[in-house]
Amino acid sequence: MPCSLATLKDLPLCGSRKERRGPPSPDGQWALVLQNMSPPDFVLLPTGVGEQHILSTPNVTPSRGQFLLDSKHIAFDGHEPGHASRIYVMTVNGGPPRAVSPEGFSIRGVRAVSPDGKRIAAVSGKGLSLVSVDGSGEPQAVPVTEPGDVPIGWSADARALLVGHQGEMGCPVSRVDLQNGTRTAWKTFSPSSIAGLVSAN
Repeated sequence: MPCSLATLKDLPLCGSRKERRGPPSPDGQWALVLQNMSPPDFVLLPTGVGEQHILSTPNVTPSRGQFLLDSKHIAFDGHEPGHASRIYVMTVNGGPPRAVSPEGFSIRGVRAVSPDGKRIAAVSGKGLSLVSVDGSGEPQAVPVTEPGDVPIGWSADARALLVGHQGEMGCPVSRVDLQNGTRTAWKTFSPSSIAGLVSAN
């Protein structure tokens, strides 16, 4: 998969988070922002003329989210009272959230959804796993990943992930081949290279 620093210039890697804002919807019409209030709610902000819409998540306290490919659904992580974080999918029309993962999984980074729209690269205490968008089956662990890894992008054919790992001196990025289970070092981003980028953590 060809990559360059320019490819990743709009992706959160390491650094200081200023706000939790997902990438724009695939149709380019909306931005998804998590309001800094109690309890938090998602807000849909139009990229052009229009009014914002509140996406309430009833009993689920949301943390991070992003659009699915149809621009009509979002995937997000959150938790219900007394439970650990898990991943949910809901419509932007305000339908109730539907859990698609067991507890213990969350979303990090802004490119977690695969290009074919079928899987979410999720984070757990053991590393990365692939969660089905429709909630079918169990999450599939990505063997060559470890705690602290963050998915920051997919290859166009959805056969590989770009994975970042935040360290004290920088953020090394590797290419993880999902077909043969190999991990290849690609580039380490220094603090100067990532200045101004929003944190994925």
